[in-house]
Amino acid sequence: MQTQAVSLFGGGQVAMFPAGSYIVRSLSEAEVGPDDYDVTYMPKWQSQRHQFGTAGLVIMKDSPNQEAAWEVLKYRVRPEVITRYVEGGRSTPARRSLATETLWTPELGPNSHHVFYDTLDKFPDTAPIPAPPPAVEVANVLTRYVGLAMAQDNTVQEALDAMHQELETLLARPI
Repeated sequence: MQTQAVSLFGGGQVAMFPAGSYIVRSLSEAEVGPDDYDVTYMPKWQSQRHQFGTAGLVIMKDSPNQEAAWEVLKYRVRPEVITRYVEGGRSTPARRSLATETLWTPELGPNSHHVFYDTLDKFPDTAPIPAPPPAVEVANVLTRYVGLAMAQDNTVQEALDAMHQELETLLARPI
């Protein structure tokens, strides 16, 4: 879906879409320049919460190789290693000190790259957002209609209208 979103956005068919810093590299490769787009916080409606993510790794509790995994993690959190994984707009670095002009260059963009980390300061309530009971159904509806729009089986407007109608019905059900 990322490739389709970048293609439609770069072609002027979609005006905006939600994404993290991982999209920067794809936009650059699609020749969408830093002055052609920017990033901002999610708009406020009745409330405003944000999700925050970085390039990170985990060790499974039941891994038979926890010691080896720990050694890999210690290696991977070194600044020079993190930089290799996130350079060129691949992701938000797990260390704030690496989220600099060096990572998001003026040629690469976006101009407001600080938004990726400033979310933590501007919205201190940023935290995991619990999924509502119909979350799986909602995700399936969103995925289906975004896919239809991206594949151009429906116009964006047709897909949004049909998705809106289906979500209204779904979310009107008693929980």
